Amino acid sequence: MTRHGAKNITGEPMSQANIHAINRQLRMSSVSSEDPRWGSVFLRLEGRKTFTSKGEFVCEDTGRNREMLKSAFPERAFLETLGDQGAETYRSGMRDPYVQKTKAYAHQTRALDLARQKQHFALFLEQGTGKTKVAIDRAGELFSEGKIDAALVITKKGVHSQWINEQLPTHLSCPYDAAYWGGKDKGRPPINLFSKGDRMKWFSINVDALNGKNGFEKALAFCKAHNKRLMIIVDESQIIKNSKAKRSKACYDLAPYASHRMILTGTPIAKDLTDEWSQFKFLDDQILGFKYLTAFRNHYCIMGGFENRNVVGVRNLPEFRRRVDPYSFRVTKEGELDLPPKVYAAHVFEMGDEQRKHYKSLKATFSTMLDNGEIVSVKTAAVLLMRLQQVTCGILPSPNEDDPPVELPDNARIDALMDLIEQRPGKTIIWARFRHDITVIVRALEKAGHKAVTYFGDTSQREREENVSSFLDPTSGINYFVSNPAAGGTGLNLQGECRTAIYYSNSFSSLDRWQSEDRIHRIGTTKTVTYFDLVCAGSPDRAILANLRNKKSISELAIGDIKEMLNDDE
Repeated sequence: MTRHGAKNITGEPMSQANIHAINRQLRMSSVSSEDPRWGSVFLRLEGRKTFTSKGEFVCEDTGRNREMLKSAFPERAFLETLGDQGAETYRSGMRDPYVQKTKAYAHQTRALDLARQKQHFALFLEQGTGKTKVAIDRAGELFSEGKIDAALVITKKGVHSQWINEQLPTHLSCPYDAAYWGGKDKGRPPINLFSKGDRMKWFSINVDALNGKNGFEKALAFCKAHNKRLMIIVDESQIIKNSKAKRSKACYDLAPYASHRMILTGTPIAKDLTDEWSQFKFLDDQILGFKYLTAFRNHYCIMGGFENRNVVGVRNLPEFRRRVDPYSFRVTKEGELDLPPKVYAAHVFEMGDEQRKHYKSLKATFSTMLDNGEIVSVKTAAVLLMRLQQVTCGILPSPNEDDPPVELPDNARIDALMDLIEQRPGKTIIWARFRHDITVIVRALEKAGHKAVTYFGDTSQREREENVSSFLDPTSGINYFVSNPAAGGTGLNLQGECRTAIYYSNSFSSLDRWQSEDRIHRIGTTKTVTYFDLVCAGSPDRAILANLRNKKSISELAIGDIKEMLNDDE
């Protein structure tokens, strides 16, 4: 039955308009309608199908059609087109259906089911509940369905390499090629990441690299190579909560190249509702209905504070949730996972004589400035409070900011740490706020004969990967992982042998604290985890800790609150 022109299943001519009406097409070129194999296949294919005057066979792209054509014509090559969009991608053969490589928890299955219903979706899964697996499985499904060819991951430094080295090998079941941004001179993705075919392409880049020309251009080139057949995943999407930041704007610029977008975070709102607006602006600004922050804030936020610039409350919250909920899935560990409880303990110590002398002097100056009204902003007060905290850490801030701090001869905090370590042997994470703290901690550990690795701003990308691997290796002899929450507080999976975390010093960020705690309290944790805080008697340590436990950051406080924190040490 030779076909003259395009005909539908009944043999009637099919117009070009009707051919384009097939929303997502599979095309097989250089075929003959006389091939006997069509006898067992043609009538069983779903939806519209036809032979064209160009010698092609066209049908709708469905899972059933893929399987039947792959079975009947295993030697054939296929062209896939996106209906009237006209974008063609060559593929050798058909892609296999996606099968999850790792077993999903019930909440992950629910999340995936909801994500399948939307092109753009937000996974608001608390740290440790497995949001990365859900995102990888969804991307794998879209690839197997022929809807995307590639995925771009944007996340924090260190976490971006973990996606490629650990997460994809663990969870992704389809064939793939992957690379991550390695820096200015060595970060160019391999050329095969720009090609199309039967292997999915993955490129992961740290968000700060987008601030530079090289990093942004590499990400842009990857997006253009897979234009409209690409998923962009922003992991730990609170990193773009500030819509005015350069890195957020870079993400907004890349977004239009993606046919599918996802944001992943356990803390979408760290400060106020505008944090979530910025992330949804990347996802799809039509979801919230406000393209500009000012209009969104006027509708959903109550303003107050200095010159009416601060968000002090919310309004129209039910409307906000109605808009957001269909495009997001929220999960907490308490609601979904049967994890052992967290245990908290304070390890109290007294200041050394030299520390106490400098502390009293600095506090007296600070109190006078507060009482005289010389300090009117919380930001300025927070800096001075940090100076007091540095003294309790054995650091005397230099009057000249360009000079390094002076290390006090008697550091009672480091003595308290070493005393606690003697009582609590085994794999331990030590969190510290200041870089100088990390230097002091590692030096003290090594002096006592302990092996330690670091993970902070001064640690290179290669060292970060090696240090995480060494710490997790039970045979390495490295029992101490020293980091600050800003660098290591997100994206790292450090659970397993490690059941102890010590906070040598705390920052004022409640977000940093919550996220860093969950490095060892997540899926896979089977034993009780204990968190120790070193608390200096006669200092604001207890007040800072209480503020963090109440999930508040220093920016949410007033000058009067800081005065109370200062007086709590008496």
